[in-house]
Amino acid sequence: MSNTKSIKRFLTYPKMNPKRIIELQQHYQTTPKPLWLRGKQSALVVYPFYALFTVATIIPLYYTGRAVAGLKDE
Repeated sequence: MSNTKSIKRFLTYPKMNPKRIIELQQHYQTTPKPLWLRGKQSALVVYPFYALFTVATIIPLYYTGRAVAGLKDE
């Protein structure tokens, strides 16, 4: 019995306080930051993504340039 209640509670969305919605809307509309950085903890997600994306792009380009130039590791 309790298992189905906990599953049902998990699957239903929590009701958000309307005043909190207004507060968040004002925060998002008045902040001059780009949209993807307006959240309180968005920097913890965005900046590591930027770092991983940069590394994952530069390394293959580096080795592609070496292959085109005909350079091999010794």
